[in-house]
Amino acid sequence: MPLVAETTGMKLIHISPSVLIEQIAPHDGVKCTANIYAGSKIKTGNINIRIAVADEYGDEYDWQEFSLPTQR
Repeated sequence: MPLVAETTGMKLIHISPSVLIEQIAPHDGVKCTANIYAGSKIKTGNINIRIAVADEYGDEYDWQEFSLPTQR
């Protein structure tokens, strides 16, 4: 399951829910899209986004973090 999370604790950030991927055939891949929305009262600054892949037990693999600027 792909996971997308905001890690700075900003309460006005909303991320679309993840979808469970049941199977990926050998030599195939998948592309996932997550929509990230900000509430109208967002403050100017930066947020950190963490993207990871989780297995059926919830263990995360291949995670990456990056920051996005926000502006009111």
